Amino acid sequence: MSASVNGVEPKPAPAVSQNGPGSVPPSPTNVNTLEPGLLDEEPQSAVTDTTQMGIKFAKTFLLIFPIYVLGYLEFSFSWVLIILAALFWLRRNQGSRFARVNQALQFLEHEERAVRQTIRSSELPPWVHFPDVERVEWLNKTVHQMWPYICQFVDKLFRETIEPAVQGANAHLSTFTFSKIDMGDKPLRVDGVKVYTENVDRRQIIMDLQISFVGNTEIDVDIKKYYCRAGIKSIQLNGVLRVIMDPLLGDMPLIGALSVFFLKKPFLDINWTGLTNMLDIPGINGLCDGIIQDIIYSYLVLPNKITIPLVNEAQISRLRFPMPKGILRIHFLEAQDLVGKDTFLGGLIKGKSDPYGVIQLGNQLFRSKIIKDTVNPKWNEVYEAFVYDNPEKNVVIELFDEDTDKDDYLGSLTINVDELEKEQKVDEWFVLDDVATGKLHLKTEWLSLLPTPDKLEEVLSSIKADKGQANDGLSSALLLVHLDSAKNLPRNPLEFNSAGLKKGTVNKALKSGKKVASMPSPFVQFTVGHKSFESKTRFKTNEPVWEEAFTFLIHNPKIQELEVEVKDEKHECSLGTFSLPLSNLLQEDQMTISQRFPLKNTGPGATLKMKMALRVTHMHKHLTHTFLFN
Repeated sequence: MSASVNGVEPKPAPAVSQNGPGSVPPSPTNVNTLEPGLLDEEPQSAVTDTTQMGIKFAKTFLLIFPIYVLGYLEFSFSWVLIILAALFWLRRNQGSRFARVNQALQFLEHEERAVRQTIRSSELPPWVHFPDVERVEWLNKTVHQMWPYICQFVDKLFRETIEPAVQGANAHLSTFTFSKIDMGDKPLRVDGVKVYTENVDRRQIIMDLQISFVGNTEIDVDIKKYYCRAGIKSIQLNGVLRVIMDPLLGDMPLIGALSVFFLKKPFLDINWTGLTNMLDIPGINGLCDGIIQDIIYSYLVLPNKITIPLVNEAQISRLRFPMPKGILRIHFLEAQDLVGKDTFLGGLIKGKSDPYGVIQLGNQLFRSKIIKDTVNPKWNEVYEAFVYDNPEKNVVIELFDEDTDKDDYLGSLTINVDELEKEQKVDEWFVLDDVATGKLHLKTEWLSLLPTPDKLEEVLSSIKADKGQANDGLSSALLLVHLDSAKNLPRNPLEFNSAGLKKGTVNKALKSGKKVASMPSPFVQFTVGHKSFESKTRFKTNEPVWEEAFTFLIHNPKIQELEVEVKDEKHECSLGTFSLPLSNLLQEDQMTISQRFPLKNTGPGATLKMKMALRVTHMHKHLTHTFLFN
């Protein structure tokens, strides 16, 4: 089903005058208008005269030749008269009927001949009527290069902005989610750019981009509440996009922010798939098209706009390679005098509780085990949380009593991370808030991240890593992996020697009904010990760009290694592997390495570009505070 915005065909974008953003576009009827009377006065060349003479001779020959043939075949002269009469009659009727058409054709021939004599065809650009709109093929090449990053931004916009807006627009859409967002490999094109130089503030730059996008986009949505799926197979978009760079700065990056919006509603054509099932759902009929289009317009069409603040190089580096500020090790030990929530005989007999704890720092969440039938539980568990340099500076701990219906609240505690960093090591009893009785015993240790291996032996000895297993126990180091991109992945995942692949994956790919010769949809799996992470899937490409970061806690970097495998989600097989002993990083400068790593068990020239950094987790010697916190 294809739907056009506003139900009308798109109109051509108006031209913009050089005088400023609000001026009236020039009329194309004023350009190169030639008077017919002037054409007759222009001298004709010798070649043109010869051509016209030849045409007249050919017409005369074609007229006389049939008469000669009739006489040669001894036909009666009356046949000649009849044919001549018929020709004169037809010519007279056709001449009167098509007189205006013939005059128009003659005028067009004269005009074309005059233009060719004055200007050569190679000197006429397609935008001759609007010379202030410039051709920008260099920008299209730049957009093509940036397309993977633009797709990442669109993915984030859909999931963090549009999806919550759709969920809140109607109660029936509360379970609306985007299950797949693939903008395809056909980038947006800029057909012309107009930069305003007059009647604008000198501290800003205003430009209009005439954009067009006809993409092989695949976007799938789910409404889990109704077990319904729908999707978008292709999108066509045409319109004038205004970009404002404001303010201009005298220092890098020279531009403070970018504002982007459409001057008016662009032409938008969406080819939907699977909407037949969606339109049968009660209360949803007619909502999807209008809601999605209105949401897009509410963010991108004037007076609404998207403002993109620009950041300095240091901030960009932190975003791409988010190294934690430190690690907070939390010993979740025990509690005393908790409230007994399990009562009997209508509350006449007080019982005990089944307490457990929930620890939250930023978006990191830890949950302890449950201790049955006690108000003095002992957990003796240890958690390690990453601490980043952001506004979230509190550790929040809540205790609950597990019940079959709803868990009861047993108190909470909030501790400032800056204070824990300042003290380095804390061993205290904390009084719980919002309850009549109860206190919690915590021990915290602040671990700094060192870029050199000088303290590694000391740390390994303190956590007994040199005597234990490689994947168990506390951490002695942190590994940060930044996945950049891949090159020359095999188009056909079975075109290379499959001896290095698992037999099951090869047989599964061979027996699958899908074409194994099509483009892969790669993702990367990282594994250290018992911990694994998977990157996002990049659809239908053998040169994907990810720009993702993953953080591991390492028990013993001397004997552990990082295992990397590039997989194809579409054909469910491997595209290449490699492993890196973490001990190699101990020999590198700042324990950091950034390069393209060649893949094994893959096609020729396949590489994976990554940056990795190892940091030793070290606790400075400091006085331990032990007292009751009131």
